[in-house]
Amino acid sequence: MPTLETCVFCHQDVPESSTEMTGHGIRCLPCSTKASLAVLEGKSRMGDHLNPTELDAVIVRCKHEMMSGVGTLILAGAAFVISSLLGFAILASGAGLIAHGYSTRRQALEAKKSFPSAQVVSR
Repeated sequence: MPTLETCVFCHQDVPESSTEMTGHGIRCLPCSTKASLAVLEGKSRMGDHLNPTELDAVIVRCKHEMMSGVGTLILAGAAFVISSLLGFAILASGAGLIAHGYSTRRQALEAKKSFPSAQVVSR
């Protein structure tokens, strides 16, 4: 008789041979397929492999990244005095830091909201 594992996402008992390990625990094949399709559709799946503590760390790093972008924008203002091309290049990098930090932070917050309630199941 095959060993059964409980999927932490759908809470179904499935054979161990049709599971994979994620950051939250065992995930069944249907849930894994849904996660793969969500990635292809561009939906955030950051929470599939990160626990709440790691998501909190991502959120803090993103805030620092956005603040670095603000500092870079201020530097761009000073660089425009020297050269408009240099100022524009620094301006673009600052805007990129802010946009990337905001986007990643938003994905981490979304992943934290949809975090599964993982439970340790022992038999």
